[in-house]
Amino acid sequence: MKSHRHDFHSVILSDIHLGTRDSKAEEAIAFLKATTCRKLILNGDIVDGWALRSGGRWLPVDTKFVRTVLKKMEKQGTEVIYLRGNHDDILERFFMDRKETGPLLARREVDFVDHTEARVPVAAV
Repeated sequence: MKSHRHDFHSVILSDIHLGTRDSKAEEAIAFLKATTCRKLILNGDIVDGWALRSGGRWLPVDTKFVRTVLKKMEKQGTEVIYLRGNHDDILERFFMDRKETGPLLARREVDFVDHTEARVPVAAV
């Protein structure tokens, strides 16, 4: 018997801390698989760059989380907004193109927002 999915307009996840022993990836994956949403807001500290720089490890479950988010985009048309937190500053080198005027991922249907440069009012999200 297939379980019922809960449908939301927006879902906000934060502090998953991929790359750490205490990552909440499994819990987040289970939640994402049980829901549909039009907008998924990844609100900081999804990846823990601090831990990865100091011996943390990227595990298969971390990749599974990323794949789950990408699948929501592909299969459900979910818009993903990534608000960078203090622990995931490591992502800047992957997502920002200094030659361009904005985030690389914005051109790939993910809005990547640097919270240090932009203020996003809650009502606008």
